Amino acid sequence: MIRTIHTAVLSLGLLACAFTARAQEVASAFESLQSMVKPGDAVIVTDAQGRDMRGRITALSPSSLAIDVDGTPREWRAGDVRLIRHRQRDSLVNGTLIGLGVGAGVGVLAAGQASLASNFTTSDDSGGDELALLLFGALGAGLGMGIDAAWRDDVVVFRAGGATTASLRVMPLVMPRAQGIRVAVVF
Repeated sequence: MIRTIHTAVLSLGLLACAFTARAQEVASAFESLQSMVKPGDAVIVTDAQGRDMRGRITALSPSSLAIDVDGTPREWRAGDVRLIRHRQRDSLVNGTLIGLGVGAGVGVLAAGQASLASNFTTSDDSGGDELALLLFGALGAGLGMGIDAAWRDDVVVFRAGGATTASLRVMPLVMPRAQGIRVAVVF
């Protein structure tokens, strides 16, 4: 019975983690870049010599880019930039909802296990099931929100010489005698 509960908890966790991350369109010219970033956005610019500069965009035109690097203005012509990454934060909503779902699922399983452990000897329902659901759901939602708050991603928005597309697929594998995760990178 315990093995069944562990399998169910693991399955819920793996299903909550299933996702496909797709590469966004990557600009190969500053004209296209103007629809992806705007003044004030945090970026990391890699110049033609391979040096990285972190800062906020102050100006962007079809032929040049200017950023503020710790109070110092820097400007590049389009031909002098190899790569631009845009610093993005993850939305708190999806992590909170995933955490809530996983936590509530664990709460349901915990309440079910507690009911089985009591061998159905009492008919008194003191609200323990609802409390477990609420507690585990809240804990899961808080953890999911915390993970999303800490998540930052540097997304490539410009690459000199053309764009590449790729996707990462992570899928749960749940079989009667084994559980796991399948990871695939597709170009």
